[in-house]
Amino acid sequence: MECRRARAASYNIFRMSTSDDRIVALCDELATKLDDAVTRAGGGLIVDFDLEQFRLRNNGICWPDLSYGELQTACAALLRVGVLRNGYSIVDQDHLYLWSWIAQLLHAHPPEVTEPIAAHDTLCLAVRAALAPVRLSGLDQNTQELFNLVDRLIPYHLRELRTHSSEILTYLAFPALEAALRLACGDFVDSKGFVLAPFASVGGRSYAPGNRCSNLRDLLLLLYDRVAPSDLRDMLTRIRVHLSTLDSTTDPFELVFAWRNSTLHGERQLSTVSATVLTIGLLVGLHTIESDFGARQSRARKIADWEIGRGLYGRSYGFFPPA
Repeated sequence: MECRRARAASYNIFRMSTSDDRIVALCDELATKLDDAVTRAGGGLIVDFDLEQFRLRNNGICWPDLSYGELQTACAALLRVGVLRNGYSIVDQDHLYLWSWIAQLLHAHPPEVTEPIAAHDTLCLAVRAALAPVRLSGLDQNTQELFNLVDRLIPYHLRELRTHSSEILTYLAFPALEAALRLACGDFVDSKGFVLAPFASVGGRSYAPGNRCSNLRDLLLLLYDRVAPSDLRDMLTRIRVHLSTLDSTTDPFELVFAWRNSTLHGERQLSTVSATVLTIGLLVGLHTIESDFGARQSRARKIADWEIGRGLYGRSYGFFPPA
């Protein structure tokens, strides 16, 4: 009972809304300090300040209360924190809360939607991989010992999958992003990538109906140049500006495309890649549910409250909270 109360308290303790400016200010200040810490450490990371004072969860942020626009802002702002300018990646609980809440929204479709949306399912699967290593903290000794016992009873290969979930996420994040892009660009391509209406990518090829587009760079540019409304385009621009700090010689979307190729050929499996690609994919996925965001938010809150009320042993199918 105490664990159930503690868990419910951790969810409700900061039930107050925030603003775009506040999210950006906190994340920018933290990212600047982390960038400086990496520079001073000569490639490593020396943190000589209190990281926690800048965390969104410690500054009155309650994810289920965030508006559609605030969640968009959080995607771009937390990507800045999670991927530093030298490519160093730091995934914090803030990222897990963001990813798990957007997955909850994607999963909480209105009752009239009877067929699951494949792109949403793929994004949610990627989030499952991101959340696989998450462990509960603050447990009493008896409960912790029980969880340790359960861990030992999990079949060996399942434990290994959880141990290597970050590598698995890297491979899942790319098809999840591609599926989200095809869904968002549904006037131009179908779910299999076949072209429905002509378009051309800047510096790339031209596509005609009947062609197939499987180029991640061209899909990203299609979204950015032809499809994205101003709010989404603004968030993508922020992400592009930040990715340019990782490689100033390459277009940011070309960089993501290069990451995919190197990952598929087994050359690259960095957390930088998975954190960036998953966050962009969830930002695009969020865009695809803008029209019924309010209904999904209400349903997702009820699912989260129901699961939290069931306690540690009652989790069924939700994503939020991440542990």
